[in-house]
Amino acid sequence: MPKKNNANNSKASASTIATTANQAISMPFRLLILALLSFIVYATTLSNGFALDDFQAVRDNGNVQQGIKAIGNIFTSPYLGGVDNDFYRPLSTISFAIENSIWGSNPALQHLVNIFLFATSVLLLFRFFDALFDYKKTTAIFIACLLFSVHPIHTEVVANIKGRDELLCFTLAIASFNLFLHYHKKGTLGLLVVGAILYFLSLLSKETTIVLPAILALTFFAVKKDYRTRSLIIVISSIIIATCFLMLRYWVLKSHHANNAADIPILMNPLADPSIGWSGRIGGAIYALGHYLQLLLFPYPLVCDYSYNTLPPVGMGNVWVWLIIIIYIGLKLFAFKRFLKDSRDAIAYSVFFYLLSIALFSNILFLVSGSFGERFAFLASAGFCLLMGLGIEELFSRFSKSKFTFGKKPVSIGIILVICSIYGYMCQARNKEWTDNYTLFSADAEKAPTNCRLNYFLGTELGRVKYNEETDPGEKQKIADDALRYLTKALQIYPAFAEVHSNLAGVYLLRNQPDSAEYHARKAYELNPKNAGWIRNLGIIYNQNKKYTLAQKLFAHVMTLDPKSSEWVYNLGQAYFNNGQYDSAEYYEIRANAMDPKNTVIIKDLARTYFYNKKFEASKAISKRMVELEPQVADNYIDLSACFISLNQNDSAIVPLYKAIAADAGKKRAYEYLSLVYKAKGYVDSANKYQNIATSMR
Repeated sequence: MPKKNNANNSKASASTIATTANQAISMPFRLLILALLSFIVYATTLSNGFALDDFQAVRDNGNVQQGIKAIGNIFTSPYLGGVDNDFYRPLSTISFAIENSIWGSNPALQHLVNIFLFATSVLLLFRFFDALFDYKKTTAIFIACLLFSVHPIHTEVVANIKGRDELLCFTLAIASFNLFLHYHKKGTLGLLVVGAILYFLSLLSKETTIVLPAILALTFFAVKKDYRTRSLIIVISSIIIATCFLMLRYWVLKSHHANNAADIPILMNPLADPSIGWSGRIGGAIYALGHYLQLLLFPYPLVCDYSYNTLPPVGMGNVWVWLIIIIYIGLKLFAFKRFLKDSRDAIAYSVFFYLLSIALFSNILFLVSGSFGERFAFLASAGFCLLMGLGIEELFSRFSKSKFTFGKKPVSIGIILVICSIYGYMCQARNKEWTDNYTLFSADAEKAPTNCRLNYFLGTELGRVKYNEETDPGEKQKIADDALRYLTKALQIYPAFAEVHSNLAGVYLLRNQPDSAEYHARKAYELNPKNAGWIRNLGIIYNQNKKYTLAQKLFAHVMTLDPKSSEWVYNLGQAYFNNGQYDSAEYYEIRANAMDPKNTVIIKDLARTYFYNKKFEASKAISKRMVELEPQVADNYIDLSACFISLNQNDSAIVPLYKAIAADAGKKRAYEYLSLVYKAKGYVDSANKYQNIATSMR
């Protein structure tokens, strides 16, 4: 009897210790800490603008700009507009469209929504893990969620507005986890239905949670062993939802010819290169898996792009590959051993959660859009942070030989605060790098100098944006030189990068090097002869270099690729005009004007072509129209006066010329024409007066 009492006392004592440990910090206070920390860490992103994919996904997205009236079209459209290998993620685009209808294009508010979603996901994650392990691991789970909220690897998802797809996907998935867990306990059908709906919405945000049925099977057949029928219903329901989503995704992408999964560019995923063989493909994939572990433990350096050639090309003969294989096998054996001992073991669960989540992006079973990405680790990092929290708890419990109590162990608090402070500081620093494209690309190109696309991004940003923003001629030249340096480096890394050649052509034009511009424009065209934009660029350069016949051939070719565009018809007309073939120029400019009757550039040049073709009445009629359309533009009055002069209607030319001077007193041509008119009318003094004014002007 005494022994029995001792045993009961021992159980009561252990229960008391566990309760005390978990109540050292109250539950509401834990939730408040997690929410505040999530907001504080990412509050600095509120001053950030658009960066990287934000332009394509948000600011320049046609569906988003239409607002809520585009929701129907968004549901039946690919994510990126129908590229060969596209995605189906309508929910995040719909969220942007709704925001655009409410407050327009406002990056600060869109960053705020991202922060709110992230904080919500952290709270839901804490509630799920805590309930999953029957509130017996609250302290460890609290530490895990603290680490999750400040982990720098999440900055790409939270600080990038486009990361909304990942945030919605994760938040909705964890919400569905919580509901499935409550259904499993209570058996209320409504919880199952809402959980299934949230899971479907998660998939509509991004495909990451397609692995959820496997994680649910682990959760409800290993950790939660009771209510097997309910467990089976949960898993089967998730499989049905995932299957329905895949069928819908296939239908939408197939209807837009955007379902070519085999068409993964080597530039985006170097593992798609057939020349590297089996060894390079698997070796590179395993090396990337090792890099995930490295960044989850020590998240530096972080970059926004891991495409060609960020991670070194390795094969199965690389020693690091085999070390990573050993680490992953060790993780699996370690988890499996604990699982066999106790299938409800939290550490085993955290390892399997990580492995199941990261497997989708491993590039081992099948290739994905990139060889590596910080965003790919978002779901998996939940399992990894859980492992870290549980590991910290177990280490402290072993060394202190007592139950780990976060609130009553100053040393434990200090260590957690140090880790969170380091991670938080790294988050803040990374958030600043996401301020805008130039800041982001400048930082990341330095950290990943072998990355082709980062050098391309930075060179393009310098040549297209920073150059135009600068007003000082000397500084503009320096910017053009820097743009040339980064674009040249990108080309050295990946010589078949057509976009680099195209942008190099533009930079050489800025530097007044037309021959070099022509060379790179031609290379871009040779690499992709169906890209209408590059054909246009080459044609324009041919025009500038007075190679009019070549320009005519190019623009005639691009008209066959895009026959509905007035731009190509107009450019062909310009090529004929520059070559002195005014009849042909007139023909194509008339066609361009019919296709785009409100385009004033086309209208003006048609008037000019009529004039050179000595069709002065036709030119006069169009010039009068331009005066009506743009009464504030001095050149319109001058062009009209030129028609009057050519028709010997000198009296009619005088009024438009005075109006031209009133609109812009610096127009030399107006004074020259006035001199001609007054000379023809015999007013020598007035003619000399205006000629002297014209001569004094540059």
